Amino acid sequence: MSVWEQAYKQAAAAQAMAAEPQADRLASANAGSGKTRVLVNRVARLLLARAEPETILCLTYTKAAASEMQARLFEKLGAWSILPEAALYAELSEIMGDSATTIVPGEARKLFAKALETPDGLKVQTIHAFCERILSRFPVEAGLLPGFEALDESEMPEIIERLRSHLFTAAAQDDPLREAVEALSLALPIQGFDSLLKWMVMQSPKIEKWQQAGGIKTLATKLGVAEDVTREQIKRDAWQAAPHAELAIAAVDLCKSPKAKEVERGRNLQAALTCSDPVEAFDIYAKIVLKDDLSAYAQVCSASGGPVAEALFGKWNKVDTPEMHRMVAAGEQLKAQSCLSLTRAIHTVSGRVVSTYKQLKHAARKLDFNDQIHRVHDLLVQSEMRDWIRYKLDGGISHILIDEAQDTSPVQWQIIDAIQSAFLEVERDPHKSKTFFAVGDEKQSIYSFQGARPEVFLEKIRTYIEDDAAKAVNMRMSFRSCAEVLRVVDGVFVDKQGLSRMFDVQSYAPASDDITHSAFRQDAGRVDLWPLCPAPEMGEEEVPWDLPVDRAAASSSREQLAAKISEQVGAWLVEGEPVFDRALKSTRPMQPSDILILVQKRGSFFDALIRNLKSAGVAVAGADRLVLTDSLIIQDFLSLGRFVLLPSDDLSLAEVLRSPIVDLSEEDLFQLAHGRRGTMWQAMKMSKAPNITAACEALDKLQAIARKF
Repeated sequence: MSVWEQAYKQAAAAQAMAAEPQADRLASANAGSGKTRVLVNRVARLLLARAEPETILCLTYTKAAASEMQARLFEKLGAWSILPEAALYAELSEIMGDSATTIVPGEARKLFAKALETPDGLKVQTIHAFCERILSRFPVEAGLLPGFEALDESEMPEIIERLRSHLFTAAAQDDPLREAVEALSLALPIQGFDSLLKWMVMQSPKIEKWQQAGGIKTLATKLGVAEDVTREQIKRDAWQAAPHAELAIAAVDLCKSPKAKEVERGRNLQAALTCSDPVEAFDIYAKIVLKDDLSAYAQVCSASGGPVAEALFGKWNKVDTPEMHRMVAAGEQLKAQSCLSLTRAIHTVSGRVVSTYKQLKHAARKLDFNDQIHRVHDLLVQSEMRDWIRYKLDGGISHILIDEAQDTSPVQWQIIDAIQSAFLEVERDPHKSKTFFAVGDEKQSIYSFQGARPEVFLEKIRTYIEDDAAKAVNMRMSFRSCAEVLRVVDGVFVDKQGLSRMFDVQSYAPASDDITHSAFRQDAGRVDLWPLCPAPEMGEEEVPWDLPVDRAAASSSREQLAAKISEQVGAWLVEGEPVFDRALKSTRPMQPSDILILVQKRGSFFDALIRNLKSAGVAVAGADRLVLTDSLIIQDFLSLGRFVLLPSDDLSLAEVLRSPIVDLSEEDLFQLAHGRRGTMWQAMKMSKAPNITAACEALDKLQAIARKF
């Protein structure tokens, strides 16, 4: 038996073991190893074992995953209802093995109709939807007024806008709050403040605990600075502790140096020594010995700067002197104070934001995702009614299946454990048994910002192994990727110890000692790592100004990479790069539809990539999402609408004149606008230029049409 055949046999056995309906299982599954297939097969086998559809609860993390699982399950059950008997038996044998002989084909055919006829359907849902369902069933026990509604994600922008408005209004009458808002506004980019507000809303339970814990005293202790220390105080103390006499000698010696840079530093040092303000003196001195990030320069002076300067500031690449250590320590204190100051500002602002957010939700009778999770947790774990509620839930749920278990937060695990603990210890009969199944991959956890802790999943697996080694299943074979791609993944996680940096492997060991991947596919693949495109010398422009330029400079690293990708793709298509067609079972020239480009987000690089591909003549699908108001043509028509409604709106009229609607040149627009008296529209009316006259006539007609409505 070949290595591949042995690996495939182990993978098939692992899938069958995970899908066994009578046993509890926790499965650690690599990407592409068939997680959804196992979930669907396990549910199907539960139904074949005569479990009632309404007693099966499938929980996953996203609505998309829940929809896919339900669609695949109904697809399988629907296919069974019409398959010929031989084909149906072959399907059942594939997922059940020898036990398929115990299934009557007619019973398998009825499952599709049975699942469809189940009240409320099969429970395949997100954990948030499940919690909403529990709260709607026990609102009084949860301390809610009947008729509450879940806060939809689409409502969040309006909530953020109202929070911002309330915050700025309150800051005008509250000095500490105003100072905190000002500090955060200066420290964050333009769009960053709204992002911070959204983070505060999402983390409101943790922020409430933080507010109750007493502020930032613990952080000040860890940072090693006083809670009320100021930047001015740190700078003043640091300058007063400086060796002024030695610095004066060093300044004179530096001014005599033949090197212009050292002369400049000597003069700056003299300016610091003669400055009457110690804070300003420190700032001047710090620029001589510290970089912008407050770390030490590798070289302040050479031997030509004099022995005193060399003793103070060190030799080339050797800054191991008492004075440099003292200044670096002062820089560390300044960074600690900045961290403490911004954290204090976040603490002040977040307290007001969270309290206002609670008021807004209460007034609208809304619960967000965090509310639902924590209300259900309190209901099942802490409330006096918990035993009765668990008993009621136990009557309707016999089988729990968890998908993407690595993204389940500790609070969500406690909810699941509370439900599972209510399972009655009965004989392991497939008609009566209570079972639990969870599948996940700790390497794929991406929702830590929403409280996900994959370590909890690893701890669950370890507990199950201690109880019964057969309960833990490891699915390593990927049915999606080829061996070359998987070797790169193993290189990152195993050879370069990426996994050990993700987790404390002593406390939370990986789910299996053998964490390398194996590939089902035997066709060839290739992974190319391109060198980074150099950033421009003047630095990257994160948000390029879009008037009059609507794209980043050609020197931008994003533009360089976009051009390089489009050039490579164009070369593949022109040269007819051979690709293997699975349907034809032979190679053929590459087509545009063979290429998939994945980006991290739809930002400036995304736009640059599509633009460059189109310029290279490559057939590209374009943006899969389009915000209408971000489109230039839509913006032009909005400007036209604003002008038609208000002809004195000069800016909107100028935008219309420069747009393809009128297509006036920059020179013509300047001649029309410069030195005019009155509005732009009045200047157009008085102009004798043929193109301006034609534009006036067209715009007059549009105004006449608008007046009819």
